[in-house]
Amino acid sequence: MGGQRVKLDGLTVHPDTTPNGTVPGQILGVDGDSLQVATGDGILRIATVQPASKKPQPAAQWAQGLSEGASFDWEPSPGRART
Repeated sequence: MGGQRVKLDGLTVHPDTTPNGTVPGQILGVDGDSLQVATGDGILRIATVQPASKKPQPAAQWAQGLSEGASFDWEPSPGRART
């Protein structure tokens, strides 16, 4: 997010549900307590976000400060291969 690292937790993948016209990493919105993000094959629901050097917080709360059309720039953690 804008060059800032975040850790994601409480992830659930819902395959084959990506709306047309979206790109992977695009934030689709909040559904209840989770943040919905487009992937190449569906929607990723995120329950918890932990910004760098901060405590974990509910994803819906964290998303309140995002601008419309925001997206994640994905980079794997050190030691993890991109698949």
